[in-house]
Order: sequence, then structure tokens, then C-alpha cells
Amino acid sequence: MEDNSLKVGDFNTAKKPLLAKRIDYVRKFHNDVFVDEYAWMSNAKSKELREYIDAQNEYTSKRVSSLEPLRKHLFSELKSRIQETDMSVPTRVDGYWYYVRTEEGKQYGVQCRMKIKSEDDWNPPVIDERAHAGQTPCEEVIFDANIEANRFNGGFFQLGGMDISLDGKRMLFGVDSKGDERFDFYIRDFCADKSGDFDCKNGENIEENGSESADYNTRYNNSFVTLSDCIKGISSALLTPDGKWVFYVTLDSAWRPYQVFRHKVGTSVENDVKVFEDLDERFFVSVYESFDERSVIINSSSKTTSRVLMLPLSTPEGDFRMVLKPIENVEYDVSFACFENAGQDGKDIPLMFVSHNLKNPNFQIDVIDLRKYSADSMPFNIGEGYCIAQGSPYGCKNGDLIEKGASKKAISAPYYNSQNPKILQGLRGLSVDGLSVYKNYVALSFRANGLPQLAVMTKSNAVEDFKTGCPWRFRLVKEDGFVGDSFDCAVSCDSLALNDSLEASDSCAKVASFRSTSARKELSKISLEQAKNSRISLIGATGNPCYEAPKIRYSCSSYATLGALKELDPATGESVLLKRGKILGDFNENDYAEKRVWVKVRDGESVPVSLVWKKDAVAKTNAMFITAYGAYEISSDPYFSVARLSMLDRGVLF
Repeated sequence: MEDNSLKVGDFNTAKKPLLAKRIDYVRKFHNDVFVDEYAWMSNAKSKELREYIDAQNEYTSKRVSSLEPLRKHLFSELKSRIQETDMSVPTRVDGYWYYVRTEEGKQYGVQCRMKIKSEDDWNPPVIDERAHAGQTPCEEVIFDANIEANRFNGGFFQLGGMDISLDGKRMLFGVDSKGDERFDFYIRDFCADKSGDFDCKNGENIEENGSESADYNTRYNNSFVTLSDCIKGISSALLTPDGKWVFYVTLDSAWRPYQVFRHKVGTSVENDVKVFEDLDERFFVSVYESFDERSVIINSSSKTTSRVLMLPLSTPEGDFRMVLKPIENVEYDVSFACFENAGQDGKDIPLMFVSHNLKNPNFQIDVIDLRKYSADSMPFNIGEGYCIAQGSPYGCKNGDLIEKGASKKAISAPYYNSQNPKILQGLRGLSVDGLSVYKNYVALSFRANGLPQLAVMTKSNAVEDFKTGCPWRFRLVKEDGFVGDSFDCAVSCDSLALNDSLEASDSCAKVASFRSTSARKELSKISLEQAKNSRISLIGATGNPCYEAPKIRYSCSSYATLGALKELDPATGESVLLKRGKILGDFNENDYAEKRVWVKVRDGESVPVSLVWKKDAVAKTNAMFITAYGAYEISSDPYFSVARLSMLDRGVLF
């Protein structure tokens, strides 16, 4: 084939980018034959490929060189809003409060912890967030990624997960130092012989007179040793609560997680045992603990179905067993829990919760009472147990399996179901996402009108409703300042220039008229109260790793409202602010307004469109930034963004 590419040496005078050369390479897959002209690029060590990439980078730099002053200005502007020295709200896990510090000028966070005062210590300690890591009394630095990155050649560095034993004495962590998403996992013992630190790279003890080693040990106060059992090039791993076992997932040549191995801490990795393998290339494998830390779960999932296996942690060397019989084109997720001391003679009630779309495309959650089954009953059938919550079947292809005529109804029609909790009755576009069971409460995540929602109830009420078969008494978690008591976020704001509902036939004309200066000026006249009442809420449970916690933490924000972390008492409904996001400078959220409009499209359904703008800047330009994504049931939620402020302040409608 003729070589029509530019030569690297001619690039300095070229007005076009360097064209990649084409070399015919025949590929054969499933009896199909095709020519791949760029297969030569698969050799990452190729000198020609390196020259081509360098030439493309040089061309790009020259083409955008006139924007360099603007780029630097925007970078400085964005950075000036961020408080670099900060810390997260401490989160209790077992016997410690864990939190992350960030320090000005450093690229990575510093993982710290502090011992709890007593078993009933559930109020986060007050800690100076401006202090340097390790300088606060009783504070222990357990992982400084800035120092760790330097130890791994100072190049690419990514932490691939961290797991700590129940007693806090042993830590498992993964590191990717190449950028290939293959992690090397290491185990650190906080209470072992501290005569030297095991070098993760070559297995030799570090000499204490090296400056790097001195800084390293000073930072950690010589508080641990790294064990020799390093597991290299894997996808993920977990450490059992007793700190004695590691279950990990390996990758095949295509970077697909497909095998699970069991490793006994303190033994050679060569002796590890393979406990699961999925050779079907459609499936990706993961391993994790059940939330009550009683079981290890293996999940092998494709785009359309899953295979879930479990193993009691009481028998870590036992065999994994299939939990549910997989059905093609049926998605499901499984979680195990129990109602402590709620059975006869004060025994626990073991439960399995299954979220699936066997009949309902918007999912339903079933609960199975495991007391009714023997150990040989697994695998169960999807659909066993009884339903405690389900989404709306309206407008769905298979909706008639749930309710006659449901497939012909509008998705936006209110949905009522006698099995559903009261707070779900009459909601539009309802889908249930999942259920989380803690020692003291139960949390339900769902969507209504396209927005994420959160509901919670006490564990004692859940036990009562489970025993009586009544709809579960969840209570809606709300945030003051968002849209009233209703889920209907398409509330009317008559003073807004843009209608809440746009018909498909005239939507283009309406949007075109909205671009006019006069229409945009109307947006700048929004009153403070109108701006607050039209907030588009984003709410969800976050930072709840401790099963025993008496309260649930949740975050809330909107396009124009800084994120806030709150803590709710499920028994009283009392909510306490733990921390609100910070922005340096003169930011005032009341200067911004937001609104959700519903556009009726060709098939008659309404599609939500979320808007945010700065009231006094919106009339100065016609610029509009449009973004959308809706595949794989991944929604574009109205989260707050510091970077977005630079657009809004310049009059861009987002």
C-alpha cells in the first residue's frame, strides 16, 4: 500500500498532523477475516510508535499554543478555590477512627487513624484539620501515599484498595506503579518485630541510613513491618476480619478478572489455592465480604446476568456454593444479613436479600428467610421469598408480567403497589436500587423522577414488619432547602422564562427562543427564595463502612449547593451536619440558580433536563454547555462541581 504519511523530519513545516502509516495485517476471528492497518501500534516499545506519538503531541501543542495563557489562568483560578490542606470526617471502623488528610503541595492523601475512647464512642473526634499528619496527639499515620509513590520509582502511583483486620493490627493494600491496572498487594503488620522494614520491590531489608528510608520511618514512626507474602499483578483482594486469610482475583491475558485464589498469611504465594474460575469471556469476577462480615462472596457478572457464590468465614478453607440459579438476561445482586436475637429463644434470623429484574425491569427486592431451608437448599431460585419493594413496570416491555396493561402506560404515570412501603406509593419513574442492612437500621436506595433518593428505618421496625408481612415502614431522608416534601421536581416556577414542560413538536423553537438575550435576562431575575425552592437535590448514603454504627451518614448537594455530609439518627429522625464542602474566595451559592425542565420527546415520554446558571452573568452571553449520558442505567446526576463555576461565572448556561 502506498505510504502517504508525512515524515517526522518534515513536521516542523507541516500544517497538518502526521498521518500514521498503514501496514496490512490480517486478523481472523470466528471465521471472519479483516485487515487491520494499524495493528503495528500494539507494540508499545516500537520506536516508530514513540516517534508518531511525540509528533502528534508536538502538533497539538503548536495548534493550541495561543490558548496557553488562558489555560494557565484557568488552572490558577481553579486551584485558588481549593483548600489543599484539609481532612475528611473521621469514620469509625471497629476500634479506630479513620480519616484522610491532604496537605498543600502534595499529590496524594495521607491515611490516618485514632483509637476510640470506648465501645460506645460514636461521636467523631474533633481534630485540627490544618495540622500536619502525625502531629496530632494519639494520631497514627498508617499510609502516606506521597512517600509510597517515591518508593515505587516516583512515577505513576495508584492505591488499589485497603483492608484492615478487625483488631486493627494487620493491613492489606494494593499498588499500581505502572498504570496497567494490575495491582501488587502487600500485607503490613502493625504489631510485628520492628527490626526492619521489608522492601516491597526486592524483598530485602531497607538500610536505615538511607535518606529515603529515614524519611519513611520517621513518617510512620517505625510502626510496622511489611510481610514477605506479596501477591503481584492481580485485580483485587480482601483480608478476612481475623487477618489470617486473603482472597484475591487474578487477570487473564485480556485483563479480565476470572480466577479467585485463597492465600494463608505468612505462607508462600506459590502454595495458594484456586477456589473459583470462570472461563466464559463474558463474565468478570469479583470477591468481597458480606456486610455483616460473616461470609465471603464471589460474584461473576456479565452484562445480562450473574453467578454468586458464598462461603462462611467460619470455614475459610471450605468450598464456595452457588447461591442462586443464574438465568440468562436476568440481572440480580445478593446480600446476606441477619436480625440479631430476633428468633425463637433469642437466636438470630439469617436472611438473604435479592435484588433482581426477573419480571420487573426496574427491579424488585426479595427477602428469603434462611431458617426455612437446609444447607443443601442452595442454590435458590430467583423470585423465592417475598417482595418488600419494587419499581414501576409502566412503559416497560415486560411490564404486563407485573400489572396488566402496564407496558402501555406512560413511564411518568404514578405507580401504586400494595407491597411497597408507603413512601414509594404514587411515585413516577420509580426504580429500586438496593437495600443495606446494618445492626441498628436498614437503608433503601431508589430513584423517582430521575433523581436518587434515600429512605431509612430502624432495625426493630424492620423485624416487626418482616414477622407480620406488612409493608416496611421506611422514612424518607430529606434535606432542608430542596424541593418541599414532594418527589415531583418539575414544580412550576412561573417567573422562569423556560417552561417546565416542552412538547416535542415545538421543543426546538422553545430552545431557540431561549437563546435570545431577552429570554436569558429573565433568568437573571430569579429571587433568592425562588432559587432555593428550585434546587435539584442529589442525596445518598455515603461513608457507612461500620456494621455496628447507630446512625447513618448521607451526603446531599445540588448543581448550585455545596456538598454536605450529615448523620441521621434512624430512631429520632434528628440530622446533624458533620461537614460542608469548602470553596476559597467569594463564592456564594445564592448567586446561582438551577431548575429541572421536562422535555416531551417523540415517543411521548418526558425526559428531564437539569439547568444551572449564574443569575447576574447569564444574560451576557449565549454560550450553552450540553452534556448527556444514559446508557447502562447510568444517570447524569446534578452534583456540585468546583470546576464548573469557572464556566458559570462567565455566563455559560450548563
